[in-house]
Amino acid sequence: MVALVLIAAVIAYVFVFQIPTIEKIPMVAADITKNGSQVSLFFKNGDPLEQGRFYVTVNGDRVSDGNISLVGCSYPWSPGEQLVANYSGTSAITDVKLVYMGKPTSVVLASAYFSTHSGNTTHVNNTSLYSRYPGLTVEAWVKWNVPSNPGNDTTSKWATIVVDGTTDSNRRYHLEHDQYNTVFEFTISTVTKNYLYAYSTTKPVNGTWYYITGVYNKTPGILAISVNGIGQGRNTVGTEELRASPGKYQIGGTTGITFNGGNQRKFNGEIRGLKTYEEALSQPEILAHYTAGVP
Repeated sequence: MVALVLIAAVIAYVFVFQIPTIEKIPMVAADITKNGSQVSLFFKNGDPLEQGRFYVTVNGDRVSDGNISLVGCSYPWSPGEQLVANYSGTSAITDVKLVYMGKPTSVVLASAYFSTHSGNTTHVNNTSLYSRYPGLTVEAWVKWNVPSNPGNDTTSKWATIVVDGTTDSNRRYHLEHDQYNTVFEFTISTVTKNYLYAYSTTKPVNGTWYYITGVYNKTPGILAISVNGIGQGRNTVGTEELRASPGKYQIGGTTGITFNGGNQRKFNGEIRGLKTYEEALSQPEILAHYTAGVP
């Protein structure tokens, strides 16, 4: 009996004290700009950050805490407040990241990328080309080899470009054509909601390349889809977390993908430059990706 009590006590200790809890990662939307060797981060929206729980990197190098200061305010760093980081390196600033010191893994909360035409000693107001926000982005170049739905083929409904999942009940996102293959569609699922959509206005023509981008920007709670770098459809969906990924990604093809237990959702064409980002790309960056051309 004593042995059983001791075993039970050990098990209780392990469950109470040894199993780590899942840490909530803060959400931060920040505008990042640079002026010479100084980087400014304006906190637009999100969860306040305590001192010592985050750091800033410039060109991959961590800026020392002594070179970081808040402007006219005190910690925690909160929405509406500005943080300034002084970069001591000699190379032109091209990459800035705000990093949260998570347990056990650090997480990039915000980032910006700059052109290299001006050096650090040239004090010009050079705003960031690209800003990113909490959320998700899926992008791809696609081209139909045949009309998108020849003869109204019912087996070709919802031609898939890429889907994270195998069923309606576990998918995280779906980039595709709508069920009649007349417009592009971006679908996400959050923790509590399924089937949140955004549709394009562009109807695909076979033999033509299209750059399709689906974005979930968690800060304002917007789902959006762009075609050829231009925003076309959006939907207000709230600021919930996305459903967890099942870790099963499927790319469209002429034989269809396995979805809801069947082989369906055919895409008779080409797909290039498929990428996903665990951030919401800004419209200027999306337009820049389109301008770069088909990979």
